[in-house]
Amino acid sequence: MGLKAVLSATEHTALPEAVRAFYKTDDKGNFNLDVDGMVAKERLDEFRTNNINLLRDKDALAGEVTTLKKKFEGIDPEEVKALKAKKKPDDADADEARLKTLLEEHTKPLTEQITTLGMQLKAEQARADDAILNGQLVEMATTARVKPTAIDDFKRRARDAGFTVKGGTVVAEKNGTTVLDPDNPGAPLTLGKWTERELASATHLVQDSTGGGAAPGGTSGGRAPVKVLVNPSAEEFGRNLKGIADGTVQVKN
Repeated sequence: MGLKAVLSATEHTALPEAVRAFYKTDDKGNFNLDVDGMVAKERLDEFRTNNINLLRDKDALAGEVTTLKKKFEGIDPEEVKALKAKKKPDDADADEARLKTLLEEHTKPLTEQITTLGMQLKAEQARADDAILNGQLVEMATTARVKPTAIDDFKRRARDAGFTVKGGTVVAEKNGTTVLDPDNPGAPLTLGKWTERELASATHLVQDSTGGGAAPGGTSGGRAPVKVLVNPSAEEFGRNLKGIADGTVQVKN
């Protein structure tokens, strides 16, 4: 289960001692997850609102361009050719040039605005996607008890593995091809499965857990005994991910 970004005092007290260290209190008495890169839900909502507004503006401008072009739909090319035949070549060419210039003068500013809005929309979408990915990676790292000092390294490893955001969903892709789960042929690799495998081979990224002061195999203050995993395999690490998060399982490098 992932860790919430903001907790009340009661929720914070209910957490295992090892997890409570990840939170800091604010001036409202709430406890906030103290991890670099965590993006508030309000910020993600702002990204989505900006994207909707940009799309609406782009569609409106496209409609204006279409309206302007329709004003010239009544001009028959054959009639223009007939007029050119009746006029001196120089006069016909001049009329055609003026018509072309007039059309460009009316449509060019709107076309440029549409192009600019499209670029802004693309940039906003990229920022929103990056915020979503960063938040998912931080939450996953916190749940798996990655050392606070190693979270940036964890995020870099995940991005190198191909994790990105498409349609608001975190997926793993490389060169436009979906990365598959080596343990489940044909199935896409999920962030959770990748985390299990990665931290099983990079245990130095995971903080040693003692379950709030309890000695391995013993109890302290009524807490459950702590299970110790020494250099666990990816499968064993995955099976014990919840215990690692709540402090009842300890990983030894």
